Amino acid sequence: MIPTRNKPDHKPTHIATTPPRRPSDDAILSIIREYSRFPLFVPPWRWTDRHASLLGVRFNELPRCDAPSPTHQPCLPPSRGHMQPSPTIETLCHTLTSILSQDIENPVNAIQTIMVTLWPDCFYSPIIAPELSMNFGDKVYQGVARSQVMWTYPCCGNASTRNTKSSFASTQARDSQARLQSPSPASLAHTSPGTPMLCYMDMEALASIREKTFRVHPAPNGQSNEPVSRLQLLHCRNITPKKPEQDAYIAGVLLAMAQNHSNSQHLTLSKDELSAKDAKSCMHTRMRLMTHDRENAELIVYTGHVTFALLERFRRPRKVPIGYDHNSIGMTIDYVRVPIWPILGLRERLGKALGEDIVGVFNQEAMETWVEDAVPLPGGSRKRKRDGTETGAGTTEARKFRRRGRSFTPFFRALHKAV
Repeated sequence: MIPTRNKPDHKPTHIATTPPRRPSDDAILSIIREYSRFPLFVPPWRWTDRHASLLGVRFNELPRCDAPSPTHQPCLPPSRGHMQPSPTIETLCHTLTSILSQDIENPVNAIQTIMVTLWPDCFYSPIIAPELSMNFGDKVYQGVARSQVMWTYPCCGNASTRNTKSSFASTQARDSQARLQSPSPASLAHTSPGTPMLCYMDMEALASIREKTFRVHPAPNGQSNEPVSRLQLLHCRNITPKKPEQDAYIAGVLLAMAQNHSNSQHLTLSKDELSAKDAKSCMHTRMRLMTHDRENAELIVYTGHVTFALLERFRRPRKVPIGYDHNSIGMTIDYVRVPIWPILGLRERLGKALGEDIVGVFNQEAMETWVEDAVPLPGGSRKRKRDGTETGAGTTEARKFRRRGRSFTPFFRALHKAV
């Protein structure tokens, strides 16, 4: 008798799997699916004007910051800085001239010299060629936002005791642990030690990188492959912005800086626990990036107002933050042009553009003249002079210089009338 196999009385049960949820409208994943014809999920250096438009990035050009600057008065003698320039003025002139020249290949050393000369307590320890990471959902993409130089906030509020490289490295190591946690409005303050404070980016170097990225291999016979070369040239034109000062890569670097701020706090507060009223009152993160315009001899300072909602969109790409509308969910980038010349007043002009939260509180109207000669003060201390005027006791030389200027005043007036 042949044994028969017993058949099961019932069919095996299958575990029902729930299909993935459809992303909400205006969520980042929903936008990527809607515009699937265009490559949107790419690194920031390949972002185009379409990325800036879909993310709600708005560039706003502020009035030119050209004050204070010295005024020329024919009846007065030239200042001491013009007749006998100090070593500091000569260093700034040489460095600024080298940045604006076509021969310089890497302006990193020059920009370091300028910033440490203007504010030695704030920009004395830069990070060369930093690589910032970006968070998208539960994934971290390392080194996708790069710049030439970056300065970080000091540790414990003391610039003399900070170690920017070790602090920034430890902050980057904590990104993988903190990316699943939600940033809080209190975490976006600019007092986070070791987090990005200011980045410098050479936009001409970025344009050169974009042109050299698409490599075309030669044909099998060794000749140039013209069809592929024209196709790659078309790709390069597509990622080139219409206005160089409104490059979408700037928005990507500012966003990566803001994410580094939020990830450094190790917070566990969920965004769903915040009411709509609290969400609208969240503090905006202000990130800054600086570049230069060689043709117009100007420095351009960008201030990105990164909202809490934009950080939430990248942390939860399937959802839209609660309590936000379409107009207030993006990023506003204000940029101001600061003329380099004349050197007198450059420190005050650039300080206005950067903000006192970075360079500290200073007199925005009194121009720094960098007169190296010091005047002794009571008690043995020494203080730097401004604009050739005395600031304390022991002003015999200053009085003689002032009398000499008075004696020449009638001569200059007569010469001005004759001209």
